[in-house]
Amino acid sequence: MPVRTTRQEPSVATRLRHLRAYLAAGVQASDFLPDLPRFLDWLDGEDGEEHPLLDLAEEDLPAPVLFSRPWIADRRTWLVHLTDVPEKIAREGFTRGETDRTRLGGTTDRFGTGLYGGFGEEGPGWNFAYLARDVVRGRFEGSWGTGAVVFQAPAVVAHHETGAADYAMFWGPAVRRMVPVGCGHGHLDCFVADARDDGRLRCSRMPLPPTVAWIIGAVEEGQRGVLRAVAAPDRRP
Repeated sequence: MPVRTTRQEPSVATRLRHLRAYLAAGVQASDFLPDLPRFLDWLDGEDGEEHPLLDLAEEDLPAPVLFSRPWIADRRTWLVHLTDVPEKIAREGFTRGETDRTRLGGTTDRFGTGLYGGFGEEGPGWNFAYLARDVVRGRFEGSWGTGAVVFQAPAVVAHHETGAADYAMFWGPAVRRMVPVGCGHGHLDCFVADARDDGRLRCSRMPLPPTVAWIIGAVEEGQRGVLRAVAAPDRRP
């Protein structure tokens, strides 16, 4: 799963710029063209009938409806992706994601990775994370997964109106190294295994926020052994 499979494929930097520009442009009338016939029927219908756009699911709303104030975070930015399968993602990478940027507003039940290492069914794409600084400060929703992966990657960060939080959207194939974090229920009693020492626990029995802070501090102090390289066979080193 290389970052780019062909020279014609956009670079990660280009993808980020295009996504930010799309979210910053605001909602256009053309975004709702697929629902225009329903809307016209509604205008001619009986009074009291529900507006046809009100029953759209989040993922069916154009992403600019739900996101505001987008900006690009650089590749040194620490991110935290919540998941039930941190070891699988650390081993295989983000194997699934959303390739359709218009559907990124639908984060419900798609923010975490479930069993797939990403949401979506068509291969790698965009995935969600929290900024590590928000996690360290306790500003995150802990119900998306029982564990996490911590890594550095560029991302488009924007405020999600429904989730009332800042979400980072990153291109999954761009993540090469990460730290899997296993946690108990509610992100209590987390642990991190040191890749240099065959799984020996180096950080244990702390909630997720101080665990994330410990990981960042350890890496920035030179203890890069906690970072695991993704071992997917089709990913370049």
